[in-house]
Amino acid sequence: MILYAICPQKISELVNQKEIIGSINSMLKNQFEIPHLLFSGSAGVGKTSAALCLSKEILGEHSKELWSLMLLMSEE
Repeated sequence: MILYAICPQKISELVNQKEIIGSINSMLKNQFEIPHLLFSGSAGVGKTSAALCLSKEILGEHSKELWSLMLLMSEE
């Protein structure tokens, strides 16, 4: 099982991702028009962390359901 204990919880906590943080924050100004996103890059650059922070920002309290789904997926 993969444990995400040290992942950033907020977009502002992403490290070395200034351009990504700026892009995400500008998209969040109008949450009803967020485009489809494709996160790409080599292993360990923060693709999953950025996606999870974005989903937490959009879903708010409902993001806890996302964690349950992530844990179920990591067990397979």
